[in-house]
Amino acid sequence: MTCIVLPADFPSKKSLKEHCDKGLDFTVEDPSIFAPFIGSAKKLAETQGSFTVTNHPKRSWFASVTLKDGKLKVS
Repeated sequence: MTCIVLPADFPSKKSLKEHCDKGLDFTVEDPSIFAPFIGSAKKLAETQGSFTVTNHPKRSWFASVTLKDGKLKVS
């Protein structure tokens, strides 16, 4: 399930990548009816390995997020 970046502070995938390159975390929401989640992207990456995020409601960009060496990586 694609997660939603909260709040919508990232107008582009590039801005999200730059944020994570600084070693910072961000909040995500997984609106799944089976396993809903709202919280730290780092915590979600620790449990799921990787996940996809988008901006809401526009959905103008998508990014894959993984955890590598304790830092979030966006591609």
